[in-house]
Amino acid sequence: MKPSKNLVFVIISLILVSFQASSASCLIKESADSIKQTNLAATANTPESLFNRIYQLAGIPTIVLETDMKKLIRNKLKETYQVTGFNLKDDQGTDLFSLQAKVRARGNMRKKVSHFPPLKLDFVKSDLKELGLLKIDDLKLVLPNNSQKQNQQKLFKEYLLYKLYAAIESSAIHVKLVNLSILTDGEEKHQLPSILIEDEADYINRTGAKVLARGKISPSRMDRKAFAKMVFFQNMICNTDFSILNKHNVKIAKIPNREKLIAIPYDFDYSGFVDHSYAVPHDIVPIDNVHERYVFQHCKLSDKEYEETKTFFLSIEQQLYDICDGAAYMDERTIKDSKRYIKTFFDDLRKSKRMKRQFTK
Repeated sequence: MKPSKNLVFVIISLILVSFQASSASCLIKESADSIKQTNLAATANTPESLFNRIYQLAGIPTIVLETDMKKLIRNKLKETYQVTGFNLKDDQGTDLFSLQAKVRARGNMRKKVSHFPPLKLDFVKSDLKELGLLKIDDLKLVLPNNSQKQNQQKLFKEYLLYKLYAAIESSAIHVKLVNLSILTDGEEKHQLPSILIEDEADYINRTGAKVLARGKISPSRMDRKAFAKMVFFQNMICNTDFSILNKHNVKIAKIPNREKLIAIPYDFDYSGFVDHSYAVPHDIVPIDNVHERYVFQHCKLSDKEYEETKTFFLSIEQQLYDICDGAAYMDERTIKDSKRYIKTFFDDLRKSKRMKRQFTK
């Protein structure tokens, strides 16, 4: 006896319903897994920021600013905005796009002591949207103190430190080396290497982090492994110009998939490694010069934290040297000096009991 057409239809319907439910279950599971990994970083279907557009370019791109640089330098302490043209070229010199923006000096001590202050550019959000970019409208640039070659090499050393820290800790800030051409009335006045530094809004967009802007932070709230790496790194480069407690030259962030807070260092111009002439220890730090290594009391580690971090750093020592060797933007002498500076840290780390006493409580 053959089944009726109605019965066949019912059976097929039940099979389809079962299949759809199973598929929905799989989709729900996939969505849940995706949610665990999701942050605010741009995906293939969402716009990227201007910073990230530049960051993703191959080689060393060129940023052309057309503005009155003499006026900007004259008013650098006032941080007064002025109009600038902005043109982006790839590493082959091909024009990519142009925008209008505002530019001003920024920073604290660096803008006071440098002929060329760090710069902040502010773009029109609607212009960014027309280019298919996110409305993150600020860019930050660090320039050499002046046009002398030795100060350009020191800028390269600071850029290198960001790259070294990125090899140590995945939460590091992104940076991009660019050529900066500054025009006035169509005539090039300055051509300088510069560091494009990831702004806080860009960092949040990329990582999904929540950056703590207010309140003092206790080291006990920090991810201790990441914290210990940061403390070792600052010691390696002889930098005491930071503070966890008041978030000086350190961003404190809660990053997805990390249970505790992460300390993210930046601005290394006062480090012994970079060795700017204006860099001196703060009055509260009991050292005579920036080439002496010192560990703040609030940065002390347990014996276990010290030994684990020591093991980690020794395991990546050669990798750090390799990053220095790959810094083709620096001259050979600067590369050798950089490796030599780092090596003094590792030599002490291997054989000095005093170093352990310095790090531990």
